[in-house]
Amino acid sequence: MEGEGPGQSNPGPGELDPRIRAGRARGRPPSTSSVLGPGMDHLKIEPSAGGTSPKEEAKATSEPGTSAPADVKVKPEPPADIKPGFPSRREEETLEERQKRWDKKREERKIKQLESYDNVVTRPKGQAKQGVSGEPIQLAANYVFIQRRKEWALYHYHASFTPALERTKDKKDVMKPFGGPGQLGSFIFDGHSLWAVAKLTEDPDAVLKLDGSLKDGTKVSVELKLVAQLVPGDVMYLQFYSILVRKCLAALQLDQMGRHFFDHQAAIPMPNHHLELWPGFITTIRQHEAGLLYCVEITHKVIRLDSVLHVMNERKQEMKRMRDCDMSMVKAAVAEELIGTIVMTDYNRRTYRVDDIAWDENPRSTFPREKGGEISYMAYFFERYCTLF
Repeated sequence: MEGEGPGQSNPGPGELDPRIRAGRARGRPPSTSSVLGPGMDHLKIEPSAGGTSPKEEAKATSEPGTSAPADVKVKPEPPADIKPGFPSRREEETLEERQKRWDKKREERKIKQLESYDNVVTRPKGQAKQGVSGEPIQLAANYVFIQRRKEWALYHYHASFTPALERTKDKKDVMKPFGGPGQLGSFIFDGHSLWAVAKLTEDPDAVLKLDGSLKDGTKVSVELKLVAQLVPGDVMYLQFYSILVRKCLAALQLDQMGRHFFDHQAAIPMPNHHLELWPGFITTIRQHEAGLLYCVEITHKVIRLDSVLHVMNERKQEMKRMRDCDMSMVKAAVAEELIGTIVMTDYNRRTYRVDDIAWDENPRSTFPREKGGEISYMAYFFERYCTLF
């Protein structure tokens, strides 16, 4: 058999190799080949210095008053005056300085992402797009070249509110009175950043403080800090153009669903299927080799005309055909059908996501108002949208 020498045989199950038995009798560790077994003599295990095993060396170094062998490296303990953790510069750093450092890194990372994504290269450098043979023809594409003024700058400001406001709508309501002549002039605000065509302060490091209020009269303090002065060609210009284009599409009375805009006035009805087809537009602004290009594409949105009440009644009729059906099974079937879906209201054409169904409430139930007090759903819809149900 492979691995057996002359006159040798493998031990049976439960038997000890005679070479190991002989080694133990003489008081020395067994040979390498006997430990590894037949056929593995090419592997070597080097014994530790002095005939001691690694476990014995670890035990000797762990006992007090003993020293480690010369070939064993012990990690030295740090001096008592050095504290583990962050360097001293970070320990002495205040919370405000740390926040500024994080904001700067986040802004740099965002700019790098925009540069890598928005600089579209369609041909290798040095390769022309125009052919050298054949007859030239005129083609049209759904791209529009955006011309930019060379001697024109844009100022990017960061807005912070005290007390902090979570809703973007509330932030825009606070900033809206400051627009126009005599105030901040023309600007665009998205809830966090403000873009203005003129400097708001002479000192670039100065903070402009404004006092505003919400619709309910709550006083809000606003601080505007200059982030950067943008010139044509900066990647942050794309964000400004994107917000400007969306405002123009909203001014055309187009409805935004997700990231695209649709025209409900040009809807194509499909009454046999209880559907409507809304035409819409997909718009993008990208930096190409020739400059800044604005792309417009056509898209459509399929709108179901079934109401939530109609879906609930259908599920109820289906469940009634089953035996031993109770109201809890009907509620479970309706919840499975509606929860997680997107619905649109007719009175303001806004979309909402259904998270849950309040079975214990009805149109006469009340809810707390922002101004204080309570109001029923019927009274609220009549007061806000002149709708009765």
